[in-house]
Amino acid sequence: MANSGLSLASIKNASIVISKVFAYMFNEGIIQRNPFKGVKHYGNPPRKKRALTDEEVITFYNTAQEMMPQMCPVICLLYNTGVRIGELMAVTWNDISDDGLYMSINKTKIKYKDDKTQKYVQRISTPKTEESNRIVPLTTEARQCIKQLREDQELIFSDNWDDNRTILLNKWHRAYGYSSILGMFRQINHAIQEQNRDFINVTPHSFRHTFASNAIKNKIPEIYIQHLCGWSNLTMLHKVYGHVTPKQLLDAISMNETSSVTVQENAE
Repeated sequence: MANSGLSLASIKNASIVISKVFAYMFNEGIIQRNPFKGVKHYGNPPRKKRALTDEEVITFYNTAQEMMPQMCPVICLLYNTGVRIGELMAVTWNDISDDGLYMSINKTKIKYKDDKTQKYVQRISTPKTEESNRIVPLTTEARQCIKQLREDQELIFSDNWDDNRTILLNKWHRAYGYSSILGMFRQINHAIQEQNRDFINVTPHSFRHTFASNAIKNKIPEIYIQHLCGWSNLTMLHKVYGHVTPKQLLDAISMNETSSVTVQENAE
């Protein structure tokens, strides 16, 4: 798995599942020892994850607006809700509250390789975890975005309206797939990096990191952030999503200056 280029995290996840199978067989007396007990993992270290800065968000959004404006609603909703891209692709109109203030997350789109056909398949499934079933309040910007999406679809489908249709549709008026969204994100990144080679590779998940980081910065209680993002506990928030940017550290130190003691050197 390491030689095929999989990350260390992916290898560990697979190992956890397999080790449970062997542990069950060991406990049932089917095998005499569990070969996965104490196994060491090797693989590519995970890519460093961090939240996007305000400037990076603006640059990415503006470039998308110039190149492929159909990506702007995707970016807007990812940034304002913190939902996973699979969850967002699965949202239908009956998941939007009648007053337009909330969005229900109750399913997700998954992509996997079919063992029989060896082809990748996409389908709607249950959310990642039980806690991923949640109600997400919509910001003013998100509400405006969804309102515009609805108006556009009403013009397209007129009398053929279906509340089970996804709120995000591609230029062929069909639900988005993973490959198309990731491909467009890569194109936007490439266009920016032609001018700025140091620009971060932005992925849909980058906006989830940014949402959580901004929530922490804005002092939203952790229990609320946990519910908004659909985590079973706060471990994920602290270890992965609780990013602190240099700017946040500078702001914190600056605020501390008002209450700290000024130390001056004595000139002799």
